[in-house]
Amino acid sequence: MWVHVMAWLTPDEAALSLFDEYADKIYEFAKYSLGNQSDAEDLVQEVFLRVYRTWSKRPADNPSAWVWTIARNCVRDVYRRRARHKEQPTDDLETWTHCARGPDTLVEVEDLFRALTQSERQVVYLRLIDDQSTEAAAEILNWSSAKVRVTLHRAVKKLRVMLSGDTAGAVSQSKERRSSR
Repeated sequence: MWVHVMAWLTPDEAALSLFDEYADKIYEFAKYSLGNQSDAEDLVQEVFLRVYRTWSKRPADNPSAWVWTIARNCVRDVYRRRARHKEQPTDDLETWTHCARGPDTLVEVEDLFRALTQSERQVVYLRLIDDQSTEAAAEILNWSSAKVRVTLHRAVKKLRVMLSGDTAGAVSQSKERRSSR
């Protein structure tokens, strides 16, 4: 029914409706992916600006996947910009971890997420925090379901190693995997 209702909306109404439904989730996704509150806020703005501008070209069958695809592409754009300008992400994880976990675990959470790759952070967010299905996460990331499962497995394994106290081993595993690519 949602799809049929969306077909009748103007770009203004559609962008506002989709913003109401997805803005908070996309913000959290961007925060986990980018590790920066300011970039996450900018990304949400950019996502819904693109929704507004491209409303007439949208796929009619799945507005949710379309919005998430725009968000994923915006995250990629930020990483490309950072690579071109050699920007280092601002470590603004304290803001959200303070609210979510309490001040006694801030350093631990920051270290955990720094050790994960961009792909691992995105999968952990979508599957474990936003509680998306494997298929939905695969569609959002434009991956196969198998890749989502494998990436999540590796991320969880890395997090378990780090939580058990062997953070050096987990970080070195991550660096080894990156250098072998």
